[in-house]
Amino acid sequence: MPYSPTSNCIPSVVAELACESPNVNLQDIVMEEVIHTVQLGRVELGITFESETADGLNFQTLFNDRFIALLPPKNVLTPAKTVSFVTC
Repeated sequence: MPYSPTSNCIPSVVAELACESPNVNLQDIVMEEVIHTVQLGRVELGITFESETADGLNFQTLFNDRFIALLPPKNVLTPAKTVSFVTC
Protein backbone atom coordinates (compact mmCIF):
# COMPACT_ATOMS: atom_id res chain seq x y z
CA MET A 1 0.00 0.00 0.00
CA PRO A 2 1.43 3.42 -0.93
CA TYR A 3 2.38 5.81 1.85
CA SER A 4 -0.10 8.59 2.45
CA PRO A 5 0.73 11.13 5.17
CA THR A 6 -2.96 11.86 5.59
CA SER A 7 -3.96 8.29 6.34
CA ASN A 8 -0.70 6.97 7.84
CA CYS A 9 0.92 9.80 9.77
CA ILE A 10 -1.84 11.95 11.25
CA PRO A 11 -3.72 9.19 13.14
CA SER A 12 -0.59 8.05 14.99
CA VAL A 13 0.46 11.62 15.83
CA VAL A 14 -3.04 12.42 17.10
CA ALA A 15 -3.12 9.22 19.17
CA GLU A 16 0.26 10.04 20.72
CA LEU A 17 -0.82 13.61 21.48
CA ALA A 18 -4.03 12.35 23.10
CA CYS A 19 -2.02 10.03 25.38
CA GLU A 20 0.61 12.61 26.31
CA SER A 21 -1.79 15.55 26.70
CA PRO A 22 -5.17 14.28 27.92
CA ASN A 23 -6.39 17.84 28.58
CA VAL A 24 -6.10 18.77 24.90
CA ASN A 25 -9.47 18.67 23.14
CA LEU A 26 -9.11 16.90 19.76
CA GLN A 27 -11.94 16.94 17.22
CA ASP A 28 -12.43 15.50 13.74
CA ILE A 29 -14.51 18.06 11.83
CA VAL A 30 -14.95 19.10 8.18
CA MET A 31 -12.60 21.64 6.56
CA GLU A 32 -15.04 24.55 6.58
CA GLU A 33 -15.68 24.13 10.29
CA VAL A 34 -11.94 23.87 11.04
CA ILE A 35 -11.33 27.17 9.25
CA HIS A 36 -14.31 28.85 10.91
CA THR A 37 -13.35 27.80 14.46
CA VAL A 38 -9.77 29.00 13.96
CA GLN A 39 -11.00 32.33 12.55
CA LEU A 40 -13.25 32.79 15.58
CA GLY A 41 -10.39 31.98 17.96
CA ARG A 42 -12.21 29.00 19.48
CA VAL A 43 -9.23 26.74 18.67
CA GLU A 44 -5.53 27.43 18.48
CA LEU A 45 -4.64 24.98 15.72
CA GLY A 46 -6.45 23.34 12.82
CA ILE A 47 -5.13 20.73 10.40
CA THR A 48 -6.92 20.70 7.04
CA PHE A 49 -6.52 21.30 3.34
CA GLU A 50 -5.61 24.84 2.31
CA SER A 51 -8.54 26.98 1.27
CA GLU A 52 -8.63 30.15 -0.79
CA THR A 53 -11.48 31.46 1.38
CA ALA A 54 -9.61 31.42 4.69
CA ASP A 55 -9.02 35.15 5.04
CA GLY A 56 -6.67 36.21 7.82
CA LEU A 57 -5.21 32.74 8.43
CA ASN A 58 -1.66 31.56 7.89
CA PHE A 59 -1.30 28.14 6.26
CA GLN A 60 1.91 26.16 6.73
CA THR A 61 2.40 23.03 4.61
CA LEU A 62 2.93 19.94 6.77
CA PHE A 63 3.48 17.56 3.84
CA ASN A 64 2.37 16.92 0.27
CA ASP A 65 0.06 14.00 -0.34
CA ARG A 66 -0.08 11.99 -3.53
CA PHE A 67 -3.46 11.24 -5.07
CA ILE A 68 -4.15 8.66 -7.77
CA ALA A 69 -7.03 8.12 -10.19
CA LEU A 70 -8.75 4.74 -10.18
CA LEU A 71 -10.55 3.71 -13.35
CA PRO A 72 -12.67 0.69 -14.20
CA PRO A 73 -11.31 -1.60 -16.97
CA LYS A 74 -13.72 -0.37 -19.66
CA ASN A 75 -13.34 3.39 -19.00
CA VAL A 76 -12.31 5.50 -22.00
CA LEU A 77 -9.31 6.85 -20.01
CA THR A 78 -8.01 3.43 -18.89
CA PRO A 79 -5.50 2.97 -21.77
CA ALA A 80 -3.91 6.38 -21.09
CA LYS A 81 -0.54 6.53 -19.33
CA THR A 82 -1.40 9.93 -17.78
CA VAL A 83 -4.60 11.82 -17.06
CA SER A 84 -4.64 15.61 -16.89
CA PHE A 85 -6.99 17.57 -14.66
CA VAL A 86 -7.91 21.21 -14.95
CA THR A 87 -7.97 23.14 -11.69
CA CYS A 88 -10.62 25.78 -11.20
